[in-house]
Amino acid sequence: MNNLLRLSLLCLPLLACGGKAPDQAAQRAANAEHIIPSEQQYTGPVIRSSREESANVQQAIANRSTDYARDNLPAPIFRRDAHAKAHGCVRATFAVEQQLPEGVRNVGVFQSGKRYQAWIRYSSGNGQLQADTTRDARGMAIKLMDVPGDRLLSSQHAAANHIQDFLMINFPLFFLDTLPEYEVFARMQTDGVQMGYFFPGWNPFKWRWRQLWIGLGVLGSRPGERLPLNPLYEHYHSMTPYALGVLPHGDEPRNPVNVMRFAAKPVACANPDEPPAVVGKQGTKGDNYLRQNLNTHMTQAQACFHFNLHLQDPLADMPIEEPTRPWKDARVVHAATITIPAQQFDSELHNDFCEAMSYSPWHGLTAHRPLGAINRIRKAVYEEIALFRHMRNVCPNDDSDCHIYGQPKGRIHQPTGWCVKRNGYGDPVADASCSP
Repeated sequence: MNNLLRLSLLCLPLLACGGKAPDQAAQRAANAEHIIPSEQQYTGPVIRSSREESANVQQAIANRSTDYARDNLPAPIFRRDAHAKAHGCVRATFAVEQQLPEGVRNVGVFQSGKRYQAWIRYSSGNGQLQADTTRDARGMAIKLMDVPGDRLLSSQHAAANHIQDFLMINFPLFFLDTLPEYEVFARMQTDGVQMGYFFPGWNPFKWRWRQLWIGLGVLGSRPGERLPLNPLYEHYHSMTPYALGVLPHGDEPRNPVNVMRFAAKPVACANPDEPPAVVGKQGTKGDNYLRQNLNTHMTQAQACFHFNLHLQDPLADMPIEEPTRPWKDARVVHAATITIPAQQFDSELHNDFCEAMSYSPWHGLTAHRPLGAINRIRKAVYEEIALFRHMRNVCPNDDSDCHIYGQPKGRIHQPTGWCVKRNGYGDPVADASCSP
């Protein structure tokens, strides 16, 4: 593997290619969301895709469902197909800045001076419960509560849950661009060929060097990289783009007004220009050291993040459909400050609640519609796996009278406050009925 990495480093410069700068119209077209107008299909009110894309989505769902059922059968409960291991769920506030630029101010959740209660889940990316010393992506998922506005999902259940989810990992890029690539990668994983996507055959000129290098970055496996010390000290990124406002088209939202990627940067609460200080004794040994270090910090001090928006310039090289490409010249706007107060989170009740919560990039407002093919497939796969997971955990025998979290089948609980307790069915829920 070391020799392959050295060869990949030598070959990476060959991937760049020259050429004339495109004109403005061509650049706008290259940066836009790619949809085939003559073959539009609508899955709900906001997703547009071609027939070929729909076929790729169905195949990817089949592959992921096969993997998921196979990997979880020996387990006492069905866990997430990705980010299965939680290091902890903590309550937080998300305070929008008072002074925001035009195009951001009062768009979606970014209402000037608005404060939201939130739940944040920290996790590792693998679908298995592996040791924290294993190289992996680390995730930060934010769920804002009591968010008014038009919802992305049109179901009655979605409309009743006024939430906005922001999902991130501690690397700025994704290693796949298109649905065919996603489908090939998923099929290789299903077939047990872990590295087959990157090395399709014996011809090194067909090996996917660039994707491999990004993938190693996602996993924190590049030469010389250290293990993360604490989830509170990592810099997290959305990887994929999202709308910042949408243009109406009849009864449904269509093209974005502006486009953003977003990130959460750890800062010192007392001096946001400085990185956070390490609190207490922390190390990188032990299977669960990330949870232990998170708990060490949270029981003694608060933690803070700046929530920053990276705004697309439609005339620069910032394509929506290529999440493997960095937006080097994007304008960065500090949109909100996340404050996580000191707290106790590592109890059986809180951990059950953390496991029961469901996150998706499609939980939220039409103003922040996920953009691009990778986000469209995430919608389908996340919904399928989330429903299957909750059904199998609560209704293992597929009982037609079974309920999920005190609700009919297919209905998944979302928190409405910081008060964690068990409802009449014994299920972990969070509402605003008491002080945290």
